[in-house]
Order: sequence, then structure tokens, then C-alpha cells
Amino acid sequence: MTLLEILMIAVGLAMDAFAVSLGAATGEQGTPLTQVLADADAAMYAEKLSKHAH
Repeated sequence: MTLLEILMIAVGLAMDAFAVSLGAATGEQGTPLTQVLADADAAMYAEKLSKHAH
């Protein structure tokens, strides 16, 4: 996994977190929690891979 791929996952997580907080603030449905958790799992997996790559 390249650094670019890891950064793209991190940006995706940040956007999901923003969507959830914005949805909560406006009372609208944001990103489903299951998707946020799946993205968090993907980010942790990417982090593990990046540590092994070095």
C-alpha cells in the first residue's frame, strides 16, 4: 500500500467524521455508523501495512 493510498483513506475518514458531526448538528442522517466503523477498520489495516513496509 502506497503512502497516497493511506492518505486517501485518512481523508475519507475525516470526511466521514465531518458528515456524521454535520448530520448530528443539523438533525439529518449522516454517514451510517457501520460505514464509519468499516472505514476505521480499513485505516487501522492500512496503518499496520505501512508499518510493515518500512
